[in-house]
Amino acid sequence: MNFLLRKFGSRIEPEPETTTIAVAFALAEGRKERNQRITMLSRIAIPFWVVQTSETKSIVLSAAASSRQEFRFTDTKGATEIRKILTSGVPQPEDVPAAVKRIEALLEKTDTITVQLANLFSPSPLAGAGQFIFESSPSAKPNRLDMRADSPDALKRTEEFREVQKSARLRVEAIESIKKVMTEKLGGHLKVLENLIAVERERGNVRIRTMEERTRQESSDAAKTRDKQIYDLREKTKMDLRAMTADFSRSANDLEMFFNEMIDSIRAARTRIGKEEDNIEGAVSIYRELAKTLSSKIQRSSQPLKIMDERSEKMLKSLHDVTKESETQKASIEAAYELQVKERNQRLEDTKKEMENKTQELNQLYARIKEACERCERLVDERITLLQREYLDLMAWTLENDSINGLMPLTLLDVEVFIAKYDSGSHQVLTPCFTPDTEISLSTRGKPISQELDEVLIGSLNDWLRLDQTMKGTFLKSCQAGNLLMKSEATQLLSEGLDALIQRRLIQSTDKERFVTLWSRYSGKCPKCGTVNEKDAKFCQKCGLAFS
Repeated sequence: MNFLLRKFGSRIEPEPETTTIAVAFALAEGRKERNQRITMLSRIAIPFWVVQTSETKSIVLSAAASSRQEFRFTDTKGATEIRKILTSGVPQPEDVPAAVKRIEALLEKTDTITVQLANLFSPSPLAGAGQFIFESSPSAKPNRLDMRADSPDALKRTEEFREVQKSARLRVEAIESIKKVMTEKLGGHLKVLENLIAVERERGNVRIRTMEERTRQESSDAAKTRDKQIYDLREKTKMDLRAMTADFSRSANDLEMFFNEMIDSIRAARTRIGKEEDNIEGAVSIYRELAKTLSSKIQRSSQPLKIMDERSEKMLKSLHDVTKESETQKASIEAAYELQVKERNQRLEDTKKEMENKTQELNQLYARIKEACERCERLVDERITLLQREYLDLMAWTLENDSINGLMPLTLLDVEVFIAKYDSGSHQVLTPCFTPDTEISLSTRGKPISQELDEVLIGSLNDWLRLDQTMKGTFLKSCQAGNLLMKSEATQLLSEGLDALIQRRLIQSTDKERFVTLWSRYSGKCPKCGTVNEKDAKFCQKCGLAFS
């Protein structure tokens, strides 16, 4: 990745070395603080290995820095036992809640696996700037930071990444497999229970409809039986009353015969008296005889009346008894009918209650099982999400192979930067950027090709220098070796670059002298003590600082 790129419409090309030096000098000058002077302007290459981990993915490894990236993964220790429970530990639907409790307990048993991968570098900035990466010339000799990871190391780190990736993927697949078995087994129990509830409900409805029809028919038959019994009772009572009336009538017949005898005696006496004609004494004698007979019978007339009175009272009592008995029997018939209807209705209600209770029990069992299944599914989904997030967090450290042009299975990528050091001891990292579209001055700050790449490169380089003393020494060595202010040919290259910028109207021709004068003021001086040395000198003649 070249330091300076030029836009030609939609086409982008690296700038030549001369233009690159001129723009880098302007940027370094533009970023210095007031009263500072540049003591070192070094062109260095930060090396990275881009290694393919698959046909579509690659990782980026820092070749110069010895850094480590830590990852934490969750290992479900009871995964095998969970699968065993699901495959053979849930024979019946009612066994689901207990099985889910065991699964919940096993899901809580986890181990945290900590893995540290060496040299891993965030790929996102490079992937985002992949279109700005070009194949270097075979003869190029970049001022590269010392490589602490060669190609065998890169391949080894890649294999380590693959193993970690494979393990993370297998953990996800293991829980996803458990989820599949769980859905099949527990969901199957739910489906069986749903079908059972539907069958029981339909069977119960058919049974109740049949019982309702039978109850209506039995109640109708019982009503007919009741009506017939009441009718028969009424007829029997009527016959009994008729028999009593007939018997009483016969009793009155005896009374009639008693008085008929007296009438017959009177009628016979009258006939006899009529035959006496003028025999008054004979007629009186007949009358006296009649009177005597009648007197005797009249004396006995109270006896048949008394008998009739007794019989009438007895008949009235019998009437009361018969009526009471009839009412009692009628009430008994009605009560028996009501009892039958009540028993049949109660039987129907009991059946309805039985079916309702059975359905309720099944629904409650279904609710418990469904709640347990949903709870278990939620826990497994959460575990899958956790493992997937861990896997994706790992895969976030990969880039798509097609995001960088011409990427090979093992690619050494140099990111070219300029390091500007100032006499205050501070330094600025100038990351790859575009040639400004407007006029360039000694206060130009420039625009990086990627803000993310700019921030990550500067941040990473500062972290490496702060944490890694070896890297700090390597960095200083490369800066000294690539310091253009100590190169004899650099002034000529700067001049040619300024001429090119004048032709492109990015600087005024009158500005060239100011650039060259300022360069001459900085060049040839020791970055440490400021002593002027000969161009291309190997050491400072005063402090002994090595320049290469």
